[in-house]
Amino acid sequence: MQAADPDLYPNVMAEREVEVLAKIIRQRGEVKDLGRELSSLPDFVEAVPIGMRKKSKRRGPLSLQEKVGIAHKVLIQFKHQKDVAKEYRVGQSVVTKLIKKARSNAAFFEELMAKDDAKDRKKKEAMEVIKGMITNNVVIDSAEQVTGKLNRKLPHDYKRHQVRRIMKDDMGMRYRRIQVVALHTNSEKNRILRQRFAIELVTLLNQGKRIINVDESWLNMCDFRRMKWRAYGDNNSLAKTQVSPRISMIVGIETTGAVYLSLL
Repeated sequence: MQAADPDLYPNVMAEREVEVLAKIIRQRGEVKDLGRELSSLPDFVEAVPIGMRKKSKRRGPLSLQEKVGIAHKVLIQFKHQKDVAKEYRVGQSVVTKLIKKARSNAAFFEELMAKDDAKDRKKKEAMEVIKGMITNNVVIDSAEQVTGKLNRKLPHDYKRHQVRRIMKDDMGMRYRRIQVVALHTNSEKNRILRQRFAIELVTLLNQGKRIINVDESWLNMCDFRRMKWRAYGDNNSLAKTQVSPRISMIVGIETTGAVYLSLL
């Protein structure tokens, strides 16, 4: 095997250094060109035209106003049913059936108006019942509860999805997690009782009487630490021992400042 010429090593190293430097320069040039392209972009992009927006595959049922608009465009403005169907995002067969009913039945639109009025009346009656439940502080924990009450009280036939739509869309109600609070904390009865107690307390204090407020509680543990420092990656759990039997504590505070304590 022919031995490599040592005089060629400096040339090889120089060629490699040139290739590396050329690659770095090309990458820097690409970054600069990218920066120029980004800086040349406009800060504000115009909104997509309505006709070019991405539309969903399904749409809701036609409203009364939309049905009247379809009939007006076809029968009065003499527009093609295909164009009207595309404008309202429905099939051409839907437009054809609607126009056929309107031509064959002179009272078609009056019937539509009557159906719409009956629907609004049904919705208003349901909203009145739901408002009554809210006023009476009835806990509404499910749509089935309201649906059953409406079907028992009103002559209409309500479905669960209809009741949910009424409570959510028309009344602005939301289904959220219950926040547990003390029972009857700020009821009207308790507010009146607190006022009467304050008046009676002031009267007794003016008479020189001593009032002792007594409260009872209990303790089932002796470790009240809630936070602690820990090293990275260590477990932050802490085993706690329950006190058995638990400690009952009775404390009395007098209006003169005296304190009475009893541990059981």
